[in-house]
Formats: sequence, structure tokens, C-alpha cells
Amino acid sequence: LCEKTALLGWGTWGTGFLGHTYVDLGKYKKALDTYKRGISILEPLKLFPFWINLWKIAIARLKVFNNEQDINLSKVFEYYRNINVKVAKGWAARYVAEILLNMDNRHLSEAEDWIRKALVADKNNGTMWSLACDYAFYAELCKRKGDPNKAKENLNKAIEIFTECGADGWQNKAEEEMAALA
Repeated sequence: LCEKTALLGWGTWGTGFLGHTYVDLGKYKKALDTYKRGISILEPLKLFPFWINLWKIAIARLKVFNNEQDINLSKVFEYYRNINVKVAKGWAARYVAEILLNMDNRHLSEAEDWIRKALVADKNNGTMWSLACDYAFYAELCKRKGDPNKAKENLNKAIEIFTECGADGWQNKAEEEMAALA
């Protein structure tokens, strides 16, 4: 419908969120196809380059989740630098942190730097749901580093913000992760 009415911006906005949802459901192939579709629509038009760059980072994240090794970190960092919309910066920084954490164990401190960057961006931009996701991811990073107390602290912050946002499903997921830490 959006293509028929030339409302490509709204259609691709929805496409991006559909891709993110597929990732959350573990449907990586569908997510990849969705991101690529959004990029194929916007790139020729030079429309919404921040979405294109975020989705390219999201594709690199998918590759890591699929245990693929051909991740070009310098390109990922370039995509991040080319995002010029503030509200997307925190989300993108969290995705970079996820890439670094899940690539191997050599990038833990770098992943922590990136999640801190995401926290600052999302606090400054008031993107509360994304901020809660940052804290939830930071908890995962702390678990991997062997710091369960800091993991609990970050999960508590995530739960508090998810609750304030009314994000019940995300809140429940974080509470389950908290119970698993106990």
C-alpha cells in the first residue's frame, strides 16, 4: 500500500521495525530479507540514509548471530558514523556492542565502550525503550564478564524503565533473566 501511494518513508519505517521484530523472534532469514528490502527501496532514492546505515549494522549483527565470520568492523563503524539522526544513535551503538560481544571474547572491553555510548545517547535523546534495551544488554555483557551483581543492577534498571514504558513483554523477559541470575 505504501509503495502504491508513494509513501515509501512510512513503508520502510515499518519494514525496519518488522526486521527488528523478526530478530527478536529468532527468524533471522526473514529479518535479513526484510532489511535488504528496505535498503533496496531507499538506497536508489538516497532517502533516509540513517535507516540504511542502521539496517546495514543490523545485517552485520545478524551475521554474528548466525556465527558468520565475515564481519567487516571498519564498515560497521563507518555505518555508525554516517547515522546523522540522534534518536537512532543509541540503537545503532547497542547493535555495534552486540556485534562485538558476540564475535568472540577479544572484544569485551570494546563492546562495553559501545554500550556505554548507547546509554549516553539514549539518555540524552529520551528514547526510553531503547535505553531499557541498553541496560538489558549491558546486563548480558556483565554476565559474560563474570559480574552477576552488575548484571542484576543493570537488569533492575531495564525492568524499571520497561515498566514505566508499559513494555510488559520486555519487562517480563527481563524479570525472567533476573530470576535466572538468582
